[in-house]
Amino acid sequence: MMTTTHWQLDERLAADTHPILDHPDFYLGLHKNALIPWLILVPKTDAIELYACEADLKQRIRSTVDSLAAFAHEYFAADKMNIATLGNVVSQLHIHIIARQHDDIAWPNPVWGYSDALPYDKAAKHAIISAVQAHLNRI
Repeated sequence: MMTTTHWQLDERLAADTHPILDHPDFYLGLHKNALIPWLILVPKTDAIELYACEADLKQRIRSTVDSLAAFAHEYFAADKMNIATLGNVVSQLHIHIIARQHDDIAWPNPVWGYSDALPYDKAAKHAIISAVQAHLNRI
């Protein structure tokens, strides 16, 4: 069921991301750890699982995730894309779109649980956010 009137981004997701886009269907953020290129898409729905979303919203989410994954693969020169909806800690439905490189801090393990973090400098953060926004404006 679509909920935009009362929808609110989980405070942990808000704290972990730089806002990229607040779309009617979703929030998109850039994870604050610059060591791993990582987008988080949060659909604006009460559903906590992707399969439970209305069919039209689910299709728009999947299409957007596919487009963002293709963009991130090229933009970040990823060796492998990790796309996941876990929700074990934050139950609000959110989709991780992570561009992995063979030499990243966690390779080949999952990115969760690593304490190493580096904040984005202002220029790098702005460049990534601008590139993602430009990509989304083309789709």
